[in-house]
Amino acid sequence: MNKPVNDPSFLFRAGIFSDVQAIASTHNAEIFNFGLALDLFLAQGVDLLLNAGDFAEGADPKTFELYWKLIEERFGRDGVAHFACEGNHECTLLPKGEGLQGSSVWRQICEGYRRGTENPYVQEYRGLPFVAFSTGDGWHYREEDLLKLDAVLSGLEEKHPGKPVFLVTHFAPADTVVGSDDPAASRGLRKVLDRHPQTVSFSGHMHIPLEDERNLWQGAFTAVATGTLAYGCFPYSLFNCCGIILPFARECIQGMVMDVFSDRLQIRRYNVLSGKELSPECRWSIPLPHWPEHPVFTDERGVSRTAPEFPGNALLLTRYDYGYVFLLFPRPDRGDIAQFYDVEIAERYPDGTFAEPSMIRFAGDFYRLEEHRHDLQELRLPGKGMKPGTDYRIRVYPVECFGKRGKPLEILEHTWPGYVFKDGTPQYPQE
Repeated sequence: MNKPVNDPSFLFRAGIFSDVQAIASTHNAEIFNFGLALDLFLAQGVDLLLNAGDFAEGADPKTFELYWKLIEERFGRDGVAHFACEGNHECTLLPKGEGLQGSSVWRQICEGYRRGTENPYVQEYRGLPFVAFSTGDGWHYREEDLLKLDAVLSGLEEKHPGKPVFLVTHFAPADTVVGSDDPAASRGLRKVLDRHPQTVSFSGHMHIPLEDERNLWQGAFTAVATGTLAYGCFPYSLFNCCGIILPFARECIQGMVMDVFSDRLQIRRYNVLSGKELSPECRWSIPLPHWPEHPVFTDERGVSRTAPEFPGNALLLTRYDYGYVFLLFPRPDRGDIAQFYDVEIAERYPDGTFAEPSMIRFAGDFYRLEEHRHDLQELRLPGKGMKPGTDYRIRVYPVECFGKRGKPLEILEHTWPGYVFKDGTPQYPQE
C-alpha cells in the first residue's frame, strides 16, 4: 500500500509487533515468523519499527545479533528507525530476586536493542516523542520509576503540546485493552497514565487476536495491544483452549501498520503468515489530539455492534467419537464476527422439567488462516458429567467480542444408550 504522500498531514508509517519469543537459530519458527513480519513491513514501506517486548527467550546476545541481521537484510544498515522495550521473556536469565535495572541482563537487553539504559528511555522521531518504560524485575513497575515516568510525560506534554506521546511497555495499563484485568497488567501504570491524556500506550504480553476490537481502548488516554508473532491466547476460561493458549494458536501470527498524521492515527491489522489485512472494514482511525471527555473507542462500541446470526436453514448436528459428543453447525453468515460460542446444556428429567443449565464458552476459529476455517464448525462437549441414555437440551449461541449473542441453534439430544463417556479433558482439546 502506497503512503499517502499527497496528504500534507502525513508524518510517517510504523510497523508494530511484539512477543516473538525467539532463540538464536535461523531454523527457529519464531525467527521465521519475524522475518515474515519484516517482509510485510518492508512491502508496506514502514519508516519505523516499534517492538513492545519479548523478542528473545533470555538475553542471549546472539539472538539480538540475528534480530539486527534480519532487519538489515531487508532495510539496510540505516534504512529504518527502531524503538523497543524489554519483555518478561527477555528477563528469564535474571537470577531470582535480583533487580533488572543495572544488572548484566539489563545491559545485554539494552545493548541488544541498541538503546540507552535509562528508564524511562526517551527518543524523538520526526518531531514526536517515544518513551520506553521498563520493569524493575521483569514483571513489575517500581514506584520510583512510575514517579519518573509521570515527570517525563509531563515534560514531554509541555514540550509537545497537543501532540501524541507514544509510550511502549510490555505490560498493559490495568483495565484498558482486552485482557488487562489480568494480574500482569499494571494498576500503577494506569494511575500515572490517567493524568496524561495525550499518551498513546502500546503494550504486548497478552497475545490476544487482533480481530478483537477491544485491543483498542480510550478513556483518559489511548491504549493499544499489539498482538503476537508467536501464538495466540485468550486469558479467560474457554473450554477448547489449552490453559490460555488457543487451539491452532500458531496460526495467530499478527502485527500492525500505523500511519501517523498530524491530526490522526490510522492502524491496519495483519495476519503475518498470509499477509492479509484483518477486518479491513474496521480500520482504526484515532483522532488527534485526544479529548478525554469524548473518547471514541470505548466499550460503548458494543451498543452499535450486530449480533452474529446463523443461516436460516442451519442445523445443529451431533457426532459420537472418541468417547465424546461433538456438535457440528454452520458458521454464522450475518452480523459481526462470532468470536465465541456459548453452549448451554440442560438435562431433562423424566417429568419433562429441565435441570439448571450449565454454560460452556468456546473460542471460535475467526483468527485462523482463512484456508483452515471450515464452514462447518465443530465443538467437543465435555465427557465428564454426561450420561448415556439421557435427554439433554443443547443450545449454541454465537457471540461477538463485546458480548452480543445471536439466536441459538437448539436440539433435544437423547445420548446414545451404552455409550462410554470419557472422564476429563485431553491436554490438547483441538485434537
